[in-house]
Amino acid sequence: MKFFVLKFLAISFFPAFFYGDYVFSQTKYPEPYRKDYIDRCTNNRGTIIKKTCECIVEKSEVSFSLEQFKEFNELIEQDKPSPKLIEIINICSQRSVNSL
Repeated sequence: MKFFVLKFLAISFFPAFFYGDYVFSQTKYPEPYRKDYIDRCTNNRGTIIKKTCECIVEKSEVSFSLEQFKEFNELIEQDKPSPKLIEIINICSQRSVNSL
């Protein structure tokens, strides 16, 4: 119960807080970055992929700072994906498939 109360207070009064390796934030990434990421992620591959990419950004905004998200994406480009981001990608991909 104490954890829930502390988490609620932190979310209520601070734009971001840390829990373990995650940053919980109520702040969206800057719109130009969001749009660029979704465009690059989608790469004209259709609505389902776009929904997956949007989900990835939305879940990442809650879990990671912008700096962490950029770092995780750089690691993917180096074939060293972060398990934390891969988990979000898998969740979002599954949701998109299930929505068919």
